[in-house]
Amino acid sequence: MDGFRLVRLRRQLPALTGEGFEELPTGSATAFAYRRWQGDQSVIVVLNLGEQATSARLRARAGVSALRDLLTGERVACQGCELNLDLPPYAARVLLVKE
Repeated sequence: MDGFRLVRLRRQLPALTGEGFEELPTGSATAFAYRRWQGDQSVIVVLNLGEQATSARLRARAGVSALRDLLTGERVACQGCELNLDLPPYAARVLLVKE
């Protein structure tokens, strides 16, 4: 993972430094997820803190229509959906929420 890209994202996205914070259940012992927001912008961050690959299962809030991974560019269509994310060891996903 490119640390410089993460620093750039933190500077570009007010949600990553915003006051809103909510921890999200993942169903995994080694995955940690949270939602941060500022104003209308919301981001979900999912981290695998373990040395083994894992899957994190998250439920998107009502009103979420799509997510975009800001590290990979992957788009995830979602409407009241459950997300199943496969994470390699020590991986991160930064998902911009579209409502």
